[in-house]
Amino acid sequence: MDKIAKQIAKGDYSWLEAVVFDLDGTLLDSAPDLTAALNLVLEMQGLSPLDVDKVRYMIGAGVPKLIERGFREHGVSLDAENIDADLLDAFLSYYDAHAADLSKVYPGTYGLIEMLCNRSVRIGLCTNKPTEATRAILSSFGIEDCFDSVIGGTSGFPKKPDPAGLKACLKELGVEASQTLYIGDSATDVKTARNGGLPVVVMSYGYEKIPAGELGADLVFDHFMELQTVLEKNVKLRPHKEA
Repeated sequence: MDKIAKQIAKGDYSWLEAVVFDLDGTLLDSAPDLTAALNLVLEMQGLSPLDVDKVRYMIGAGVPKLIERGFREHGVSLDAENIDADLLDAFLSYYDAHAADLSKVYPGTYGLIEMLCNRSVRIGLCTNKPTEATRAILSSFGIEDCFDSVIGGTSGFPKKPDPAGLKACLKELGVEASQTLYIGDSATDVKTARNGGLPVVVMSYGYEKIPAGELGADLVFDHFMELQTVLEKNVKLRPHKEA
């Protein structure tokens, strides 16, 4: 890892065989649709809706945790491990149907993914978001087929920062941790990568309150175009590997 960290610092990604992305706050600004789903369950309990800018910093640990944090904002104590089934079902039912109504991919997403595909870099996704909603979102933005592995929060693995889901993603991609770059936006993403033995970069625009430079990542980028420019110089153009 120390060797790879030094290579990243020098802009050397010649070791790269795969990239695994986080979703919320990294590829996708999903806060508006998640806010709508959260407000639905809050209103079910007679609580006032929350503003998207407040909810934005509650995102990242899965739906039950988001609901817990939303209720806590109103002084109501809930345990994410024991959320009422009716509340969870209402959230998921609404969100599954409206997961891409207001959400948008961040600038540079399409260009970066296209570049990775052209260089035969394997592409994975590891998120705490429910798996079906994740696939629906990727499909709605026309990029689902670009991903060789998608591991969501309902794929049967513990939530991040536990590395089990990330390791499963690497297995599906057919790569080692030392060949893979994890890209996220939060402290959870950095912990997940470190727990899995992966190098990690973070995007500075995400949902984390802690400044990106203080998260302990190997490098910070402000825009996907910056990362794309670096990778284009390092990762050789090769014939695309058929699935």
